[in-house]
Amino acid sequence: MSETKEIIISTDKIHTDQYLVNMGPQHPSTHGVLRLLVRLEGEIVHHIQPHVGYIHSGIEKMCEALSYPQIIHLTDRMDYLSAHMNNEAVCLCVENALQVEVPERVKYIRTIMDELTRLQSHQLWWCVMGMDLGALTTFFYGLRDREHILDIFEETCGARMTLNYSLPGGVMFDIHPNFQKRVKDFIKEFRKKLPEYDQLLTGNVIFQERTNDIGYLSLEDAIAWGVTGPSGRASGFSCDVRKHQPYSAYPLVDFQEKLDTKGDSFTRYRLRMRRCKNHFASLNN
Repeated sequence: MSETKEIIISTDKIHTDQYLVNMGPQHPSTHGVLRLLVRLEGEIVHHIQPHVGYIHSGIEKMCEALSYPQIIHLTDRMDYLSAHMNNEAVCLCVENALQVEVPERVKYIRTIMDELTRLQSHQLWWCVMGMDLGALTTFFYGLRDREHILDIFEETCGARMTLNYSLPGGVMFDIHPNFQKRVKDFIKEFRKKLPEYDQLLTGNVIFQERTNDIGYLSLEDAIAWGVTGPSGRASGFSCDVRKHQPYSAYPLVDFQEKLDTKGDSFTRYRLRMRRCKNHFASLNN
């Protein structure tokens, strides 16, 4: 005769513990300089303690013994996603100090390169943000489209990411004969991709729940902590240097500085997406 066992299911709340998880050092903060000590309870993040580390790689020390033209290529290694702007910043510093006026064509070339650099940076941001939140498909879509810009860079500059294209007084050499056509073709094709980006990630319910009303940053904190770029502007901080201190050909470019005031993660995301669309105005001009 078989035994009958009584199964009791408790209706009490399931007990969970908090755990300290060591995340990093890892790549999202430029190759291993960021480590996060995270206190978790399930998927609830109770506290994060960042350990930042160092990233200068001795660049400042090397610059002490080198001439200005020799240090240009070091600055693009500081952030390969902003390589051209970093190179240009040093060139502008030298040119302003020597009161050198570069040719108008150089200003136009630098500005177009700036906008392409920002756009490929945003493409990489979009694809890895989605991937970090569980949407692996975004990684393939974003890198697929970013390759077109890197190919344009390689044809003109000889490099894909660390360009070393600007130099005090101008640029290394003129743009490739295919440059203008390839940029226009890219703009035409990428316009069609942005609705696809919104369909894949922006409108995703899970993505919205993980970013909306999360990571609030007030205007006061953004200013106090020096948070610039789209992250600062998502909190209402008007800080676009292209508007406040225009350089190269930006005084001739007609575009609007995108601002918002909500200051959460989803707003920062939306502002970057709006900025991708805003880049076309700069490139078309």
